[in-house]
Amino acid sequence: MSKTGIRNFAFGLLVATIILSPPAFFPFDFAASEENPSTDETNSADTSSNTNDGDVEQADEAALKAEISSLEEELETAKEDQEQLADELEEQETSENNQHSEDGENSDDETVRLYLGVSSGMTAGEIAAILEESEIIDDRSDFTAYIEDNDMMMDVRSGEYELTNELSIPEIAEMITS
Repeated sequence: MSKTGIRNFAFGLLVATIILSPPAFFPFDFAASEENPSTDETNSADTSSNTNDGDVEQADEAALKAEISSLEEELETAKEDQEQLADELEEQETSENNQHSEDGENSDDETVRLYLGVSSGMTAGEIAAILEESEIIDDRSDFTAYIEDNDMMMDVRSGEYELTNELSIPEIAEMITS
């Protein structure tokens, strides 16, 4: 999973938590909402009701503030977790890149050997294709261009040759044409 994918996943979890958590912290009491005094009562009842509503509103406001601070703490924790995951992912990618570069260095240092059998009628292009597939040369067009530029097309001799990737194109051409 990519770094961006992990970040998006963590952000999704955070958003889902924020969306789904209010019912757990703010349960709605249907029975209490039905017990509210009706508007047909006297003014004195309305005055006492307003005083109780003010207390309830202050309590609700305090609960909301507590919930907000709790959610802010959760958000901060989620951000720290996200940063930690991002750091771990970066370290893992760095170690993988180092491992791949070490593997690449080892393969460059290894000597590749090829026992090439050239039969009569083989063209320089066919030989170049074999050399490129065996990683003796990097580019077959360089080999064929060298053979053509030095008029060695007709000088290729059949036989068995031991070649390595340490040989240059002129050295390989000299081996198969002499």
